[in-house]
Amino acid sequence: MSQNLDEWIANINKMNIKRSEINLLIMEYLISEGCKEAAESFKTEANIEFDMKENEETEEQIDRRIAVRSAIESGKIQTALELINSYYPELIDNHRHLYFKLQVCIHILCNQH
Repeated sequence: MSQNLDEWIANINKMNIKRSEINLLIMEYLISEGCKEAAESFKTEANIEFDMKENEETEEQIDRRIAVRSAIESGKIQTALELINSYYPELIDNHRHLYFKLQVCIHILCNQH
């Protein structure tokens, strides 16, 4: 197994990856994770050009996703459901398992108090 790892590391070391490519990868990661402020800071610090308009999501869509995620992470499942229904009305209908999981979270949170 270590031989495969050694080969993998050797192959990685042979690659010529530009810093600009790595910076764009980092930007995409920050945006996809909803770290909008960190992405903006990184853009400035790394002095890279990144046009949000070329991104798959608009700034408004990113803000909506962040709002839903924040509500879930802070245990405000009912608020998250309301936001989901408002922003993405078809999501719950098309993914019933998601609705079930959120309802389980509500049940668990209610029983903890």
